[in-house]
Amino acid sequence: MDAETRRVILHRCGVPIGGPRGTADFPDDARVREALADISELEVHERDAVLAWLDAFAHHWPRRFARLGFAHEATEPSEWGRHVKLRRIAIANLSKAL
Repeated sequence: MDAETRRVILHRCGVPIGGPRGTADFPDDARVREALADISELEVHERDAVLAWLDAFAHHWPRRFARLGFAHEATEPSEWGRHVKLRRIAIANLSKAL
């Protein structure tokens, strides 16, 4: 999967990257797993957003998160204030999309 397709899928499922989200449109689980399989090609700030989204998803929707088959361990963010802000945005996005 190329980086741009990965960004589109991640944005659709609520990762706080890109512009404002439109309607709630959570992609199918297989596409989300594929998009999260390798985030190394994303920019650093996008990877930070993915980590904040994973933290929010695992904490607030643990059963749905587990159904996706994700294994997520809490990580120490590089910038705590930014992580908290991104996590709050991710929670708002996920609450609309799930």
